[in-house]
Amino acid sequence: MYAALRKMENRHIVLWLIKDACWNLEWPGLAFTAYWPTLLLAAYITNRSLHEPVERWFNGAVCYWLLANGAWMFADLFAWEVLNLPARIFFAAGLAILFYYYLIIRPKLPADMSRA
Repeated sequence: MYAALRKMENRHIVLWLIKDACWNLEWPGLAFTAYWPTLLLAAYITNRSLHEPVERWFNGAVCYWLLANGAWMFADLFAWEVLNLPARIFFAAGLAILFYYYLIIRPKLPADMSRA
């Protein structure tokens, strides 16, 4: 299962790069279309990694980062300024997850589990 999850993560990176390339090239329709499978695959990967003590925290942070990135992209491409505040909140949530992991969870993990 671990190898299959890694393959999905690699596909997720490709989708994310396609989404960001479309954003950068100012192709709003393609960026909008590429965003949804990227987000759904990130959510799926996070769901599949919930039993992994370390991976779940990082994948959760990635989901919030992608939510923030999408809100920022939509605000930029479609002039939906109303999404600027949610983007900031999602970025902060992703950082909060990582701070929580590094300050609370990781110190309690056995040495062989706290590899990240």
